[in-house]
Amino acid sequence: FPVTILNTGSKTVTLELSLDDVNVVLGALGEIPAKISLVVIEKVRQQATAQLQQNTTSEVVAEKAN
Repeated sequence: FPVTILNTGSKTVTLELSLDDVNVVLGALGEIPAKISLVVIEKVRQQATAQLQQNTTSEVVAEKAN
């Protein structure tokens, strides 16, 4: 069933999802036409990649400190 959030313009929403959940969302976006989903897919990939790289860097620094 489609879920719609009230249109509030171009406000930003921050979500916390597991990596598995993000992959489900990306898979679902891949099922709809690219002209609708491509920009959102790219934004999710960029943000997730940056966060994963940041987390990996933090883990390496923490390991070196021990």
